[in-house]
Amino acid sequence: MNLSNRRFWLFGAIAITAIIIITLVFAPASNKINSGSTYNRGPDGYGAWYAFMSKPGTKIQRWQKPFADFAKNPDTKPPSTLLRIYSSPIFTEAIPDIEQKWVKQGNTLVILGVDAPVTAAPFSSLLPASAGEIKIDTGRRVSKEKKPILGDKFGGIVWKKSLGKGAIYFGSVSHLAANAYQDFPGNYEFLAKLVTQSEGGGKEIEGTEQTLAVNFIQNPSDPTSCSTINNPVGAGSPTVLKITDSLSKPALPYEKSPIDIDARCEIDRTNQKTNKIINKIWVDEYIHGYKDPEIIEREFKDNLFTYLAKTPLFPVLIQGTIILIVAIFAGWNRFGQPITISGPKVDNSEAYIQALAGVLEKAHSTDFAVEAIGKAEQLQLQKALLLGQTALESDTLTTAWEEQTGRKAAELAELVRSASRKSRISDRDLLAWLGKWEQIRQHLSSNRNNPK
Repeated sequence: MNLSNRRFWLFGAIAITAIIIITLVFAPASNKINSGSTYNRGPDGYGAWYAFMSKPGTKIQRWQKPFADFAKNPDTKPPSTLLRIYSSPIFTEAIPDIEQKWVKQGNTLVILGVDAPVTAAPFSSLLPASAGEIKIDTGRRVSKEKKPILGDKFGGIVWKKSLGKGAIYFGSVSHLAANAYQDFPGNYEFLAKLVTQSEGGGKEIEGTEQTLAVNFIQNPSDPTSCSTINNPVGAGSPTVLKITDSLSKPALPYEKSPIDIDARCEIDRTNQKTNKIINKIWVDEYIHGYKDPEIIEREFKDNLFTYLAKTPLFPVLIQGTIILIVAIFAGWNRFGQPITISGPKVDNSEAYIQALAGVLEKAHSTDFAVEAIGKAEQLQLQKALLLGQTALESDTLTTAWEEQTGRKAAELAELVRSASRKSRISDRDLLAWLGKWEQIRQHLSSNRNNPK
């Protein structure tokens, strides 16, 4: 693989990695913010409950603006109810001053998804109700000191906080009436009565079409009330109660038979069906990211970059920019056109000599090396002494060496004789013999550079 292809694959890998990271960072994570929205048709959405509430006689509407605009809206005058279903738990019951002021005027704020401590309660529990059991899938409960309106022996699930003429209802479960609970009409009825007010001024928490018997955590003071039919009061035991503000009806004597009490309860249910809902219900969709066009225009102020940053086009723009940068660098030759690097030239003679040396070394053929190198050295020495290329006798060569260099003939005679012996020598002796030939060449070179 040449350098160009290697660089191409390197930049390609970097680009793919960058795209994956940006996609993971900027892409929405499974629309968690959409949980609890009435636009959501998934199991954690409230689309089915909104359709359940959009029946004749009920004024319900989605709100897709900040609360500051909500408080200024003339249609939100008392009595009105604002329902907030948070996608993630909120960790405080405190609300801003502007919201407190709105509630004090006689309005109702219902907040589902308030964090509560985990108790020993089972995760899934069924609370009995006449319109159907209320299914609760959470083990979180609040203390009984908050006087919950829905709960069990482990604590409260929904509780009320009075504020001026209005009230705030908190719930520790955000999926109280989600789409997944369509098989439990009690859940839908309970939330429906939580957000509605009847014409008589009372706010009944048990249902719209019929009374729900809610498992309330306190004993009734009136054992003859409608809620205590065939249910004797026991000390400290939870009692199935009918929670109602319609306190103007006279209490029946305790001596009356259960049949008479049942007759009174039927009258109560008939009255409930005829009561007209007088408050308007608002569902906060702004907290789920839904905004009216005018709010979008006001928040983004016609800034194209800010708008793209809040839309799916922004990750696409970032990815395209990275790909463009990588493409520019991949084709950018700063120092001109790329030069092809040629491979090293192979010297066949050197390669042959190295291969032959390796074979001789493994065979320990030092005698052959001495004979071959000795003949080659003698021939090179003859050429240097201008004696031709024909092999001469050793005596003739040593005499010429002595005459031309002024060195002793014995130095050369010993090397020439060693080459003609054809006997193996040790590696150490071979290296010493080669060193002497190196000295002969050096003496010859120095003599030529400094003639006498």
